[in-house]
Amino acid sequence: MDRATFENILLKFNEARAGKGEMKIVGMTAEGNRVAVEAEANIPLKNGKVYQNTYHFLFIINDGKIVLSKEYNDSLYASSALGGLL
Repeated sequence: MDRATFENILLKFNEARAGKGEMKIVGMTAEGNRVAVEAEANIPLKNGKVYQNTYHFLFIINDGKIVLSKEYNDSLYASSALGGLL
């Protein structure tokens, strides 16, 4: 998807949230300039449901700065949990 589509999804998701929620780190591995993070989201929604997805983040670090980041999540769960949002 293009950037505009992704930004629109984020906007709609933020409108559907009932509160801040949390992102809990459940694992982290670092090797060389790569850091991998496993995380779980727990975010209350205005429709009374709770959005609970799992994530994997990959960060590439050079000179103490993040130069690349990638995010992976369970997109089937996200689509199902958020209905027509995605």
